[in-house]
Amino acid sequence: MTKEVSSKERTMPEELILITRGERREIECAQFLESCPHSYFQQTLEWRNVIESLGDDESIFLAAKHNGRIAGILPAYIFRSKHGNIINSIPHAGPLGGMAIGVENKEHREIIFAQLIDA
Repeated sequence: MTKEVSSKERTMPEELILITRGERREIECAQFLESCPHSYFQQTLEWRNVIESLGDDESIFLAAKHNGRIAGILPAYIFRSKHGNIINSIPHAGPLGGMAIGVENKEHREIIFAQLIDA
C-alpha cells in the first residue's frame, strides 16, 4: 500500500543545487557521501576523478538540501559528442549508480528521491 504524500511534505528540501568541479561546496558533498549509510564509492568525488581521468566526461552532482544541509545527492556525468550527448549516473561502474540519500525517515527519502528525479 502506497501512502499519498501531501504537497506540504513534497516540498521538504528547501533547495536543489548543482555542485561542479572546483566549487567550495565539494567539501560538503564529500563529507555527506562519506557519512551517508546509503552511498557507494562510485558516487564519491574520488570516483569522479577516476572517470574524468579516462576521457571527456563532465561531472555534475545534483544535491537536495534540507535544514541547510545536504540530504541527498545524484551524481551524474555528461559525455558530449557530435553524435549526441549522454548523461549517466556513474558510468563504467556496473549496477552501483544512482542516488545517495542520507535521511532515515522513509517518507522523507521518497520525497528527496522524487525531487532529484524531477529536477
